[in-house]
Amino acid sequence: MIIKKDDKSIKMSQKKINLSIICASTNGKLKLPTLVRSISQGSYIPKELIIVGTSLSDKQLLLKYLNKNINFKFLVSKKKIKCSKEILQKKFQNII
Repeated sequence: MIIKKDDKSIKMSQKKINLSIICASTNGKLKLPTLVRSISQGSYIPKELIIVGTSLSDKQLLLKYLNKNINFKFLVSKKKIKCSKEILQKKFQNII
């Protein structure tokens, strides 16, 4: 069953799984909306979605595509060329 609400399709049969998705991006406004929409509308949704980008404006853009059942974190890289390899290593070194 699919419910349409404000141009968003929400699947009633979605199952939340214990999974975190981490995505590093530059120029996120080009491809991230499609990624976030796809993740949000899937049959299985992750516990959290972490995106490391180069612009805080990307975060505002993505919020309208995000499923409210997903814990969303957006980190901004200070170095636009080396988007986030170092940030991801520092933030998640205990996990890796």
